[in-house]
Amino acid sequence: MTKQKSVPWWTEELTIKRKGLNALRRRSQRTKNNEELRKYRKNIHYEEKTKYQAKIKAEKLKSLKEYCKLKPRTNP
Repeated sequence: MTKQKSVPWWTEELTIKRKGLNALRRRSQRTKNNEELRKYRKNIHYEEKTKYQAKIKAEKLKSLKEYCKLKPRTNP
């Protein structure tokens, strides 16, 4: 039994990026003793989060454009 995607624009690449982003967040949160290292890891997490959010936005827009091409122009 295959699980249907909850949104049509979600991709396997986004799933992988989300898992990696969560790993970076956990790594930065678990760094307790070294404040410099914690800031460094937190910055990396925020940079990757920005890229992840941009990728989501691009996938949503791409999906919307594809959907609009499928619909007839007489029925917006």
